[in-house]
Amino acid sequence: MQRLLTLLAATALLAACTTNDPTTASSAPAAPPASTAQDTPSTTSTAPAAPATNDKPADTPADDPGLAIRYNWGVPTEEVTVADRVSVPPVPVLVEVKAGDHTADGYERVTFAFRGANFPGYRFHYVKQVVQDGSGDPVHLPGRGYFQIVFNPASAHDDAGKATVPIGLQRPGFRQLSGYQLAGDYEAYVTYGFGFAASRPQVRIGERKRPDGTYVVAVDVRRA
Repeated sequence: MQRLLTLLAATALLAACTTNDPTTASSAPAAPPASTAQDTPSTTSTAPAAPATNDKPADTPADDPGLAIRYNWGVPTEEVTVADRVSVPPVPVLVEVKAGDHTADGYERVTFAFRGANFPGYRFHYVKQVVQDGSGDPVHLPGRGYFQIVFNPASAHDDAGKATVPIGLQRPGFRQLSGYQLAGDYEAYVTYGFGFAASRPQVRIGERKRPDGTYVVAVDVRRA
């Protein structure tokens, strides 16, 4: 009996030790705390806001939104060419040349209106002397700076050979534009010379098609 009691006591003591020993417990480690928006870096980059833009297209001036700019304000000391965009025949005919003073907008303008299927091509630049097409004779213009534009293909006469625009020096009496003149109507080339009060003011070239079907090339000069 005594041996039985001793054996039962030993068995109870062994069970108690096994239950309370932390090294034999199988428990999963606690999960780490969930990340928050503050401690998790963002992987999305935000692009900077685009700068505000003008509602008007870039190729039209704010002072004349109907004009399509082909050469913006500059001083073309080298020849600038706007390529031909018309097949011939028929050759575009120059039917009107007008000058206007846009005082409020700071420029003076000469417009060349053509009848035909499209705008003629043209080239322009500052020159030391405007000369007559064909003969090469000097064209005497008032002013200190001289500018030349040549249209091609184009003509300034009708089928009978009669001039369709005024011949000779035109003096509009503007501050900057001292005068302009037809300098040639020769083998589908029409040349005009300008005389400016300043030596080389900035110029701008633009185009528009009128409701009456004429194609207009506008030469603007800064009033300065």
